[in-house]
Amino acid sequence: MRSTDVNSNHQNNFSYVWIANLLSIFTTLFINFSLGLWILEEYHSTISYTLVYMFTYLPSILLSPILGAKVDKMNEKKAHLIAIGGLILNTFLLLITFRFSLNSLVYIYIFISINSSFNTLQWSAFQKIVPLLLEGRGTKEITKANGSVQSVQSLSFLLVPILSALLVDFFSLNSLVIFSLILYSISYIIFSKLEIKSKNIININKKTSTWNDIGEAFKYIKKNKSINILIQFFTFNFFLMGILNALLSPFILSFTDKRDLATVLSISGLGMVLGSLFVSKWGGPKKRIIGVLIPTIFVGIFTIIGGIKESLLLISISGFFNFTLIPVIRGCGTSIIQTSTPYKLVGRVLSISRMLSISALPIAYLISGIIVDYLFKPFFNQNTGLSLALSHAIGNGESIEIRALFIILGFSTIILGICGMISPNLRRIN
Repeated sequence: MRSTDVNSNHQNNFSYVWIANLLSIFTTLFINFSLGLWILEEYHSTISYTLVYMFTYLPSILLSPILGAKVDKMNEKKAHLIAIGGLILNTFLLLITFRFSLNSLVYIYIFISINSSFNTLQWSAFQKIVPLLLEGRGTKEITKANGSVQSVQSLSFLLVPILSALLVDFFSLNSLVIFSLILYSISYIIFSKLEIKSKNIININKKTSTWNDIGEAFKYIKKNKSINILIQFFTFNFFLMGILNALLSPFILSFTDKRDLATVLSISGLGMVLGSLFVSKWGGPKKRIIGVLIPTIFVGIFTIIGGIKESLLLISISGFFNFTLIPVIRGCGTSIIQTSTPYKLVGRVLSISRMLSISALPIAYLISGIIVDYLFKPFFNQNTGLSLALSHAIGNGESIEIRALFIILGFSTIILGICGMISPNLRRIN
């Protein structure tokens, strides 16, 4: 077969994989968001609503290394189909519980937890399929592919809140679950028709325990200093961005209304979509670590801009450019790990990276509120020389504590990027 035919076949396969993945990710976000809105309207409980996110993140944090180890011993396509099949079955069981009026919070939380588990399996399999489909195509093509993957998530995050808010008012929850079942099924059918030639992996003992497999991945990360520091870099980056995301809505609502909040979030979401599309076309710099470190410094700069004063324009500019840069950072970083790690370890190493990164988010959400309410508020209320000087520098207002934290986060992110630039272990990564 001619090389042009092979490349065309790879491209067609990746396009179908992209569509199948878009349907699956969109559907999961859609059903979870719709259930969250329904819980908020039905129970009028903020805690019940926020528990949706806890049961979304917790299984991913706990199961990522385990499922990554399983995927490293499985056929990638089979693992992906098992994941989507599990999502279909779980959604069908949810439909049955609603049919018999068993729609209590317990059943919904169980559904969300199981969905999150199958999504983690799907993610692990998909991250191995990307370099498999593009084997021999070069690192730039893999980075472009990761940009396309980011665009799937970006489009979903942008469209799901709008679509869910509209449909929840016009359709019953049963109808939305049936709609989700249809989308999952289409994703399964598309993926089942694809021909994905699995890579023949040698020197992998399928009889070893899962914990030994996970331990092998941790040993590799510990031994490979560049990958080790890169994963630490991503974890700390996620932590800083988690604090920023947690405080963004309270900051905006402190000086304006929900309509303006929705506008800023939409602008930020649009930035994420454009950033993902940009990476998918550009492919990142020749030295991909530069595509991680330089954008990180600019994220810090735009975070400071957003915290300068209570300005809808400045926070919109900050949100747009920050969310435009995030897909660049993640696309380049993911492609580095995919191409620098032995293929037999890719699933586990990426899953460990994901576990550490995601685990930083709930910690960030918790710490952000504690810092603002129990550290910064008392500090600015003391009217000491230092607090008055800082208040004069950044301006008084209802959100002075949050803005001060934004500025600190911005400088911390800049320092993180600069430390990465001078780190010999990161500089040597291509």
